[in-house]
Amino acid sequence: RYARSDVPGRATPSLVRGIAPCGDALTCSGVASGDAHPVERRAHALILAIDQGTTGTTCLVVDDGLRAVGRGYREIRQSFPRPGRVEHDPEEIWASVEQTAAEALAGAGIEARELAAIGLTNQRETTVVWERATGRPVHPAIVWQDRRTAGRCAALPPLLIRERTGLVPDPYFSATKLEWILARTELPARELAFGTIDS
Repeated sequence: RYARSDVPGRATPSLVRGIAPCGDALTCSGVASGDAHPVERRAHALILAIDQGTTGTTCLVVDDGLRAVGRGYREIRQSFPRPGRVEHDPEEIWASVEQTAAEALAGAGIEARELAAIGLTNQRETTVVWERATGRPVHPAIVWQDRRTAGRCAALPPLLIRERTGLVPDPYFSATKLEWILARTELPARELAFGTIDS
């Protein structure tokens, strides 16, 4: 938690080691010798960036200069049960985020409580339905690339949907995927929750 500098009264800044970004060892509290500069790590903006994508999960710890100081990566499996269908295992996705986040934090030499924020980008309209009580998915995640609901989308009123939403009916979006999953589970809808991967 200390850094030394060749310039008297100045500390070498380090966002990972807990050194003040000001680098001014003379004006910050807790300085005993003038060339060692301990500060609390939460003075620094360390962010965990999560990119949960279609083929894998990447986590980075970035400092307030947007330099990556820790990284983790896991590939995730894709399943193609029939032509035009693409699925993921929601439990594998969740585990990949936990594992890569832990790797990134370890690489940065910090603990989760030292983060200032977490940012997330994800694979958009991939759809998951799970039991509210247990958190268990009731079906594999239907990936945004999946075309199984193309027929259902073709039967929807395109002008009305465009007027109300600004969008056209397309299997890319999650609504018809949700309808497809709900029609194939015996659990009542009130016991289920739905979300895209960011949920």
